[in-house]
Amino acid sequence: MSLSAKRECLAHIHARYQRAGRPHKSRILSEFCAPCGYHPKSALRLLNHPLRTTPPKRSGPKVIYDPVEVVPVLKAVWLASDQWCCKRLKAALPEWLEHYQRRSAPLGEVFKKNC
Repeated sequence: MSLSAKRECLAHIHARYQRAGRPHKSRILSEFCAPCGYHPKSALRLLNHPLRTTPPKRSGPKVIYDPVEVVPVLKAVWLASDQWCCKRLKAALPEWLEHYQRRSAPLGEVFKKNC
């Protein structure tokens, strides 16, 4: 069963499980575990906590640059530099960008203000 189907099933059963009495909860739990493949303890955790209405926050730093604009340039420079590691590439990037700009199209504002 796919993850989206499991989420739909959880949303459908969650309210019913919260309203049910003790004898009915075990039957609802087994109905939920069988098709979704959850262990009963995991299913209990899902059914006893409130449902998430918002998607979880992404971990890590915020995205500053537009990947569509930055990644092709960085990939071209990285391949031209014989695939240097990130420390060396970061140090050499201002010089490489000058050469890239001469050979290819002019760079956008993202590169000019940050390099």
